[in-house]
Amino acid sequence: GLAAPYAHCTDGKTVYFVARDGVWMTSGGAGTSLTAADLYNLFPREGINDDTVAEDYTYATYTIYAPDYKYAADFRLSYGNSYLYFDYRDRNGNPRTLTCDLLDPTHPAWCVDFVNDDGAQITRHYALEQQESTLLTTTALYPLLLLGDAAGGVHKQVLNSNDNGEAIAGVYATF
Repeated sequence: GLAAPYAHCTDGKTVYFVARDGVWMTSGGAGTSLTAADLYNLFPREGINDDTVAEDYTYATYTIYAPDYKYAADFRLSYGNSYLYFDYRDRNGNPRTLTCDLLDPTHPAWCVDFVNDDGAQITRHYALEQQESTLLTTTALYPLLLLGDAAGGVHKQVLNSNDNGEAIAGVYATF
């Protein structure tokens, strides 16, 4: 079931939600885990002594921090432009974001969103609640995604651009 009051969203066809054991999706029937295959260790499960925190996961030199369920009131799940954004706090109270590419929902692809040490961490994602379409007076599309950061800034997502003036950092690895 739902683990946090604001950790659910929809794309209009599918409902996505954060449960005690991961991020799930359903179209009205039995749910399907989006995290069991790749992010299993990050979520609490039976047999863990502290049932609010699972295990951080380190791959090469980068650590993916597990959500801490004592901060479940801060969990947010948002959908926009075929991406699912899970904003949460780790065991130290630091804001974190996991992003899931749902272009092919049978093969969800997760990545970690992070900023440089001198930037403010994005803590909220919000897709405008309107269908991607045009108005009669313009040909512009409106798939706008807004982002809120820990310093109170509001940003809009811009394709093929830097993050708020900062270079986009990344780690690439194959399994």
